[in-house]
Amino acid sequence: MAVCYNRLFKLLIDKKMTNVELAERAGFSANIITRLKRNNYNFRIYFRGQGKRE
Repeated sequence: MAVCYNRLFKLLIDKKMTNVELAERAGFSANIITRLKRNNYNFRIYFRGQGKRE
């Protein structure tokens, strides 16, 4: 399944956010932003503190 991150970057423009701000808020590096722009990076989002594993 192909993933396209164009909507994410359009949203950034609408919110007047920079790529650096996105990386800082999301907690990943600028390298990941570059990969997202090229649409060649898939990742999973792990939520910290959202429930406990038993």
